[in-house]
Amino acid sequence: MLLGAWEAIRARRYRPDPRRQPRAALRTWLHGVVWRQVSHYRESACVRREILCSEPLTPADQTPVEIEGELLARAALREVAALPMGHREVLLAAAGRLSLVVWARRRRMNPNSAASRLRRARRALAERLASPRPPFGKGAVR
Repeated sequence: MLLGAWEAIRARRYRPDPRRQPRAALRTWLHGVVWRQVSHYRESACVRREILCSEPLTPADQTPVEIEGELLARAALREVAALPMGHREVLLAAAGRLSLVVWARRRRMNPNSAASRLRRARRALAERLASPRPPFGKGAVR
C-alpha cells in the first residue's frame, strides 16, 4: 500500500488541501486508499466463496500431521529396523494385509509357530522401546 501511495504521490495524484496540516492530510488520504482496497478485496468473489480451514497449508481431505507423533513414529521405526531379521519379518507380516495364518502357510510354517515368533518379536520390540536411549543415534544431545 505504501509503495502504491508513493507512486501516486510521484504521479501527482495526491493533492492535499493546503488548509490542513500535511501530516493529518496524508494520514486521511492513506486511510481512504487502504479502506477502498480492503473493501474491494472483501467483496471479491473468491473471498465470498472461501471455505475457512484451521490449517490452511494442509489439503482439505487430510488432517494435519503432528510433529511430535511423527518423530516418535520415526524413532519406533528405527527400533524395528534394529531388530533381528526374523523378528522384523514376522512383525511386518502381522502388519500387512494378509493374515498371519496365510503368511505362515505360504512359508510352509505351522501357524502356531508363526504366532509364537510374533509374540517373541513383539516382546523384543517392547523391550527396545522401553529401554532409555538417545533419541537420534549415538551421542545425540537431548
